This record gives sequence, C-alpha cells and structure tokens, in this order.
Amino acid sequence: MIYTIKNKVFSLGGGSIVTDENGNSDIRVKGKAFSIKKKKMICDANGTVLYRVKNKLCTIAKRSAYICDARGKKIARVYTRQFRIENRFHVSECVHDITVEGRLFRTGYDVTIDGEACAKIRKLLTVSRKIDEFELDTNDLERLPFLVALVIAMDNIGDQHDKEAE
Repeated sequence: MIYTIKNKVFSLGGGSIVTDENGNSDIRVKGKAFSIKKKKMICDANGTVLYRVKNKLCTIAKRSAYICDARGKKIARVYTRQFRIENRFHVSECVHDITVEGRLFRTGYDVTIDGEACAKIRKLLTVSRKIDEFELDTNDLERLPFLVALVIAMDNIGDQHDKEAE
C-alpha cells in the first residue's frame, strides 16, 4: 500500500499528515512549536505516542536525527555525511540491521530491515521547498509507524541541509 506523508502548510510545530491510498489517516505526526531539536511525535489514531524523532543538536561531520521509542529511549540513529554531495542515509545504533539505499529524486530509497525488503521511499516534487511530500510504499503494517518515523528523520536531516545552504 502507498502512504503519503506531507508536511502541513500551517503548523507551528511542523506536523505532517499521513494518509493511505484511500485517504485514511491512522498515523499522525505532531511537532513541537518551539523545539531546537525539531522534535516530532509519531502517534496512532488515538493520539498515543509510538515514536519520537529529534535532531542531534550539534552536527559537525554528520547531519543526524534520532528515532526514539514512546518513552524517549534512542532506538536508531539516522545520518548522512556532512561533506558529501551524494544524498545517502545510514542507520546505526539500532537493534535491527537497516539499510537505506538509492537516490531521493531519481529512483527513491529502498529500505531493508534484517535483510528483508520492506519499503520504498520517494520524495515527490512540490511547489514549495517548505512543503515536503513523501511517498512510502510498504505492505508491512506492523513496521509502518517506524517507517513513518524513518521518513520524518530523513526529512529533518534534509531540512538541516536546506537551512545550512541558506
């Protein structure tokens, strides 16, 4: 199933809307209005926090974001190398072996977890740089909230890059 993750146009905290092909929204992304680390919470339809995403505060050689569980414990680090032209993401400090391979605008990213292909992530072209929109193609409903958190972490890292380029 294909899910669309789109930044809200008017959101103080930088929330996002997650919808499936039928327009259903079982996952919500809430952002904090005044957050240095760009904290975002991935919640179920009832508002229960499933994952938290936050940027690493100081980035010298790598732009990083952390995915934390509902209690705030770090469970994965998503990063890209600061001084490389390519746009590749790496995942470390995780219980699972996660690889994210591909190119954001060309083919999208293929995500494998523990050797099993489980998702494809593509960034969709939008009118404004501020309104990022992603497409997440997965049939793994059990890992869907984590995959949404991964997309949000990648978007946060991209936003760090955009801010540094300005």
